[in-house]
Amino acid sequence: MKIDLRSILHGTREFQFLVTPGWWEENCRDDSGIRLAAPMDATVLVSGAGNKYILDGRLTGDFILQCDRCLEPYEYHLTTDFRLALIVRQGEDGQTEVELFREDLEEGLVDELTIDLADIAREQVFLALPMKSLCREDCAGLCPVCGTNLNEGACRCEPVTGHPGFSKLKELDDLPLQPSGVQGPTVEKGEEERSETK
Repeated sequence: MKIDLRSILHGTREFQFLVTPGWWEENCRDDSGIRLAAPMDATVLVSGAGNKYILDGRLTGDFILQCDRCLEPYEYHLTTDFRLALIVRQGEDGQTEVELFREDLEEGLVDELTIDLADIAREQVFLALPMKSLCREDCAGLCPVCGTNLNEGACRCEPVTGHPGFSKLKELDDLPLQPSGVQGPTVEKGEEERSETK
């Protein structure tokens, strides 16, 4: 949903729109596996005062995420609020630009005083989603040996102990001992007796 900031010189305007699963799939093509389960409700209040604009928004929707432990998809309900500040400034070439300021974000520039609220909503979703995605707190994950989903039942594999990076060292216990191949100097029997009498 694109809006022209010149239409909000003073006062506040409210924008309500839906972010559809089709739009999300088309504009969020990456390897994250995040999908919208249903249209996401978005409400954004845009307040203008001179060369400054404040965006106060709320997003509510259901997403399909992939669990980091068992790799199964699950539904996650998201409700998040955000506040952004837009400062209009004159570029070096004389064109007007809009600069996005937020303490924990890099600067972003939008040309021609037009911003896309759907793009801003998408960015806020990625910031609000959990860093570690779990289908449930006690997710048992996958068996590291056979890959069975342990949430669905136990497997017959022996439990793995220790760090998996050192698992190959355990196989050394089963190897037969080999002679080192290094032998000392041979001593004749007579020489050995003579050395003892000296």
